[in-house]
Amino acid sequence: MRGALAFLLLVVVYSLTLASAHPLDLLAGGVVAAALLIALRRFLFTGRPVTSPTPLRRILSFPAFALAVSREVVRGTWLVA
Repeated sequence: MRGALAFLLLVVVYSLTLASAHPLDLLAGGVVAAALLIALRRFLFTGRPVTSPTPLRRILSFPAFALAVSREVVRGTWLVA
């Protein structure tokens, strides 16, 4: 059931990205979704609960994240300009 829902959501995201609901586009999205789910099945459907990082770890990781985002924003702005 989870696999079918993941497949459907991936196809919908692919279709929205292309802004097209043409049957061949949906078929291509299905192929991409199936390939992703097969390649990542070991990580997605293990049945083990997902553990989240502690609040302290999130706080300590934020400066590196903010720096990386800032660098990408400046880089993207420079390329557009």
